[in-house]
Amino acid sequence: MKNSYKRYRFRMLGIGCAVLTVLAAACTKNYAEYNTNPYNATREQMEADGYLTGRNFPIMINAVVPAADAGAGTNFVNSYQIAFNLAADCYSGYMAQANNWNGNTNNLTYGFNLTWVNEQFNLTGRLLNAWKQVQEATTLSGDSCSFLLHS
Repeated sequence: MKNSYKRYRFRMLGIGCAVLTVLAAACTKNYAEYNTNPYNATREQMEADGYLTGRNFPIMINAVVPAADAGAGTNFVNSYQIAFNLAADCYSGYMAQANNWNGNTNNLTYGFNLTWVNEQFNLTGRLLNAWKQVQEATTLSGDSCSFLLHS
């Protein structure tokens, strides 16, 4: 009885290993072909007319001077007001908070509103991410971004 149980366990272990081996080998055949969306643009198509690099410049421009409206469907609605007017202009003496929002917690009372403070970092992250994509695209295409650094 004990021997037959050991043989059964050994046989099941062997069958399990065989099934796993077959499944692992089946997953890699034509992997790239199956996981490529035929409706997406290819890299060669995106390189046409400088689209691959050019699509990032509006993002960088809007990160430096964010200007948008809700109807445009952009991510920069009110970013300028939050990042500059509410978070930074009070220190330059141009503007000050005229209301006691959130129990008088604003940057002038050093009760920092983290949403206001972090907006500038969000804009900087968008700028640097777009710059990195331009740099990677020009490096892969053999072009050089060195002219941008020396201008």
